[in-house]
Amino acid sequence: MEAPPSILDLKTSEYVFGRLVSRKALAVQITISNSSHDYNLLVSQISLSFCEGADDKNQAAPATPDQGKAPAGTPAPAGPAGAAATCTAPLSLSSMDKIVLQGLADRGQSTDPRNVVLRIIEGVGAALVPFPTFVHHIGSSFTPSVAAWNGPFTQGYKIVFPDYTVNQIIRLSNLAFTTNKVIGKQTSETVVAFIPLEVVFSKQEVSTFHTDPHRQFVDLARRSIVRVDATFITPVKPTPAKVASVFFNLAAQRVEVTGDGFDDSAKVILNGKALPTAFWNKGSLWGMFGPGLAVKNGDSDSIKVQMGDGSSVLD
Repeated sequence: MEAPPSILDLKTSEYVFGRLVSRKALAVQITISNSSHDYNLLVSQISLSFCEGADDKNQAAPATPDQGKAPAGTPAPAGPAGAAATCTAPLSLSSMDKIVLQGLADRGQSTDPRNVVLRIIEGVGAALVPFPTFVHHIGSSFTPSVAAWNGPFTQGYKIVFPDYTVNQIIRLSNLAFTTNKVIGKQTSETVVAFIPLEVVFSKQEVSTFHTDPHRQFVDLARRSIVRVDATFITPVKPTPAKVASVFFNLAAQRVEVTGDGFDDSAKVILNGKALPTAFWNKGSLWGMFGPGLAVKNGDSDSIKVQMGDGSSVLD
């Protein structure tokens, strides 16, 4: 199925999922609906399909004298999907795995400017603590100053610039698309697919997306489409029961039926009578007939295996 793209701009993606994630991945928000009354929907993949160089391919060809001339600047015709409609070999990029995104978020915690400054503050404070022990001419105000630096100043910085990393990772875990996501019957779910940003865009286009996301979105929307690969989860039909062989073990007073597809409630019926016991044994049914039921090898035509639903084999 196809879905219209809802691309998050850089700032929105940064505020919601973190700075490094927003600079490494293009966040595409998608709402997937399952209108089926009977089956759940299994979504296996979300990808972004587009044509590289589609603008060049869609340029109108020069008109011949017999065809007449089109007005200058007339664009080439495009299908419903824009340039992708004339693309014979579209490129596709799947959404990044959630584990990869969580790794980016963890790395972003150490490279975020707020956290870098905080570690510098804490590192400087930790380095200044032992100074009075080997520099004797430091004034008496040095130790209280270091204590103020490590205490109120550091805590004040944390209050002014709080750390949102934990909440961002939680939102990432809740919203990021993961393979084999199940959408329940008659329900809808919103997911965010993260496409590698520097693979979709060139360096210049990445810069344009950061400064003018509308311009880059219009270009991307014209030559790309979001594809959702999904299938309905349908019950697997049971394998029909098949009998491979029937053997009368007169010494053990049992009839042995081998085959496939027998259920737990299957019974061996001999001469119209259910045998006292019938049970599984590696794809076989053993029916114990006992001394009270006279049988011989020629009785194989009067045997049947009755399944739990009433159906029978070798009837």
